[in-house]
Amino acid sequence: MRTSNLHCHLGMTVVVLCCASHCIASLHEQYAILDIASGHEPAAGMCVNNSAVCGGWFVFGPLFDEAGVWTQQQGLFPLDLGEVQGSIVLDISNSNQAVGYYWPEIAWQSRAFLYDTSGMVDLGTLGGEEAEANAISDSGVVVGWSYGPGGKRRPFVYRDGVMRRLKTTENEEGQALGINNNDVVVGYKYRWSDSGQLIGNAPCYWTPDGRPHWLATLDKTPSQGGATAVNDANVIVGATSFPNGANMHAVIWEGGRVHDIHAWGSGLGSSSAVSINHHNVVVGHKSNDKFKSAAFVWTQETGMILANLLLPPRSHWDLQSAVDINDLNMIIGRGSRGDVIYRPFLLTPVYPSIDLTEFSPGVSGQMSTIEAQNVPPGATVHFLGARWGGGALITTCDVTKNALQLEDPRQLGTAVADENGVATIQGVIPEKWAGREILFQAFVRETCEISNLVVQTFE
Repeated sequence: MRTSNLHCHLGMTVVVLCCASHCIASLHEQYAILDIASGHEPAAGMCVNNSAVCGGWFVFGPLFDEAGVWTQQQGLFPLDLGEVQGSIVLDISNSNQAVGYYWPEIAWQSRAFLYDTSGMVDLGTLGGEEAEANAISDSGVVVGWSYGPGGKRRPFVYRDGVMRRLKTTENEEGQALGINNNDVVVGYKYRWSDSGQLIGNAPCYWTPDGRPHWLATLDKTPSQGGATAVNDANVIVGATSFPNGANMHAVIWEGGRVHDIHAWGSGLGSSSAVSINHHNVVVGHKSNDKFKSAAFVWTQETGMILANLLLPPRSHWDLQSAVDINDLNMIIGRGSRGDVIYRPFLLTPVYPSIDLTEFSPGVSGQMSTIEAQNVPPGATVHFLGARWGGGALITTCDVTKNALQLEDPRQLGTAVADENGVATIQGVIPEKWAGREILFQAFVRETCEISNLVVQTFE
């Protein structure tokens, strides 16, 4: 999801503090993580819109890559693209239109598609054999690339049923990777030096009138890189080569200037910014000098942080690439879960409003009590426990409103809150809990309220 209206909401994922010149986004601190393709592996999440509709590639049968969509109501399901050799969803608009590419007969020979409630539309090409659709605006304008008659890769915009080539010189090739609701398109074009030698792809954007413009690079020369996404404030993200020439750095372009947002960790490493929402929160991936990939999140306040830091405690996940972020700060991407690699994840913010205590006394074999406070009087509180942190849906609650931070939770009991807003359960602590860390969380099903996550080690 790369388009929607900018809005400030103190109760949402970020607190946005605006002054006369700019906004600073503060990333929400607590998340649950959901595996949106349990039982379908390997797989990767590629996009998420503001309704938490997710897309990517999954394994539903004999095909290795197959375009699929996940919703809370329907779960994961394949798109009906007919008889194809493989496919992938790359973007979903807030109008729930999906775009990507498929292989009709020959594997790895791609065709661009648009999919909505009416079915699949092949977008055609610019005269060549292949095309891919990379992004779509909320009004249904699609951008991507297609081979032309001479075998050159050309950026395109598809509008009102017609694919048109975005302006490049006759010898230039390129690709359109993102579009916002202002019809600003971002991507890259191949660039040549003054002596006529091919340097590589360099970041650029196209204004709504179709004119191309180069974007500034970190080394101030015609270097390599690309622009991957743009929000409705026309803030662009992507990557360019660093002056040492050996590494790519994630960057933001704003007001005609380029800003390096790469975090210098151990080793040199590289990074690439892949998506930005309308609170200017950026996601992407970085690697160290040993080429280990890690998903990151960036805000002006926090700088670049590893997405793993957002995980609940005692999680099995290792997040390797963050690919998209919506305006609720829900993040989709790819990671490993235990021994299983290439798992699609959805990081979703949670909003605790109930205060949960530890069990007291926390001694195995003894009768103990746990208490939920600040509960609406008369509400039924469900108390849950789990060995591991992760995520679980509350079946009666929209995932954009709340979720649990427990993996495979077990219900310990229920209690009705008294007139003081306190609900209590008690029981004998199992002997097998001695020396273990156990996670606890409580929720009210009717109001979707959840508690803080409690991690307790028992004697």
